[in-house]
Amino acid sequence: MRREGNSAILLAAEGLANMRLGAIDEETLANIGIIKGGELTSIIPGSVTIAGEVRSFSKEKLDAQLKHMEEVMEQAVVKKGGKVTVKIEKKYLGFDIAKEDILVKTANEAAHNIKVKPYLTETLGGADTNVLNEHGLTCLTLGLGFQNIHSFRECISIENLINTGRLTAALIEQWYENHKTE
Repeated sequence: MRREGNSAILLAAEGLANMRLGAIDEETLANIGIIKGGELTSIIPGSVTIAGEVRSFSKEKLDAQLKHMEEVMEQAVVKKGGKVTVKIEKKYLGFDIAKEDILVKTANEAAHNIKVKPYLTETLGGADTNVLNEHGLTCLTLGLGFQNIHSFRECISIENLINTGRLTAALIEQWYENHKTE
């Protein structure tokens, strides 16, 4: 059987098989979430698009992981005479808000007011708050009690859904209390 051309999907698979993904370390996560390629079952796919992301608390670790991902894809295609084009785009920056900030205090007080125990944590999550903070509007990301986030098992309990509404009202009330003039 005569075969012409390299299957871009097979080349991509080889690169992906050698790629470190998931929890890279305590500060860095990497994921491939999209693979697109091919047109018909009878045609060897000449190109494939792979999309993923890297998140890290450390700029150095983020850059190192991106470089690793690019290198393993290049190594996979070079062996078989293929080529790879890598495009990296920044989606958003991280942010840090002090525990003493009025927003943090307001959120903690509002949670206590509805008898929900608040806690502060670092997260590699991305939200509208990342972009808003990057543009000078200080914002918090509030967790709502979702479980199995970004998986096909993602869900929220009815209790947490109700508490989200209660917290929203309590935040408005607490903000008013913290800012009213006498």
